[in-house]
Amino acid sequence: SSYRSSGINAEYGDLGGSLSRQVEKDLPMTSDNFSHIVNIGGMVEKMENNIRSVLETVYFGRTLDLLNDIRSLVDLESKKAHDELNKGIANAIKDRTSGN
Repeated sequence: SSYRSSGINAEYGDLGGSLSRQVEKDLPMTSDNFSHIVNIGGMVEKMENNIRSVLETVYFGRTLDLLNDIRSLVDLESKKAHDELNKGIANAIKDRTSGN
């Protein structure tokens, strides 16, 4: 898969990828050719469910991680200020509990 955006402050980007699977299975056939269609249909449904599951768990999760890494909803200065505040509160709590 790949990701492409148009510049640093891009509002839109392109995300693409490909996935292919192949399966081979020996199944019984009856004298009419209808069982062949039923067998193929079952294999297609099983593979479709497998691919959907993989896409939901792996690919969408990776995409979310990638997008969260390349964009930030908060500017850097605000994040630094927030981190400093958190550190100060943690230190104050630590000092208070160690003093008791």
